[in-house]
Amino acid sequence: MNQDQKNLYELLIEFDRICKLENINYTLIDGTLLGAVRHKGFIPWDDDLDVAMKREDFDKFNSIVEKHLDPKKHFYQTHQEEKEYVQEFTKLRSLDHFLIQEATKNRRIHQGIWIDIFPFDNLADGEIESKKQLDLVNKYNLILKKLNYVYARPQDKTVIKLAKKSIEAVNLLLHRIDFISPIIFEKRHKAITQYNHIKTKRISNLSEGPSPFYGKSIHDQEVFDGTIQMQFEHDEYPVLKDYDTYLTNFYGDYMTPPPVEERFGTHD
Repeated sequence: MNQDQKNLYELLIEFDRICKLENINYTLIDGTLLGAVRHKGFIPWDDDLDVAMKREDFDKFNSIVEKHLDPKKHFYQTHQEEKEYVQEFTKLRSLDHFLIQEATKNRRIHQGIWIDIFPFDNLADGEIESKKQLDLVNKYNLILKKLNYVYARPQDKTVIKLAKKSIEAVNLLLHRIDFISPIIFEKRHKAITQYNHIKTKRISNLSEGPSPFYGKSIHDQEVFDGTIQMQFEHDEYPVLKDYDTYLTNFYGDYMTPPPVEERFGTHD
């Protein structure tokens, strides 16, 4: 582990401690799960940690986490705690180590390194209804992105860079009185959770937000039936029993590392 990964690992230890105390089920997912399977720890070039829970465990975690945290060391980030944080998923953040992302550097939110905590929700049965649900959530994601996460990148062409800088300047002026984002947040939450009251065939990470991975993490409900313990760095943590199906569905040939030029972290 490099130093950044060691700092992240301390967050995982704290997160796991709370879940064990409260009998909350969770699993490592995505790059963190892949790291456990392929490397028995962090992917060497990875710079984050991802965990997930079914919605009922996620809601339980939300309701109890604050009483377990040391307010001098950790912060649990939600939209309810910080209105300018507009993700559906939550983050457990460090108050000792920081990583300021370009997209959120001007937002009034905590900027400590973090674990992403994703809820998995029921996806509608039937291709028409599930596409409708996915498209509706993504529509709200894009609105929130335009209101909160537009910024110029060094690689942007001049015209695009100027346009983004103009939007960013307007957003910066208006976000302190932004009344649209909270409304869109609630509409998105309703769309994400609208089928949780019934049994569906599939489950999905509908809270991924406006990222390239949105809509790709769709799995049969059975994939989330139970976990096993697997080595991740210095200890064992829960992973899906059927991690092979999950990882194959998400990555394809997940045991083959990517080309050298693609081995880099994703957070600036």
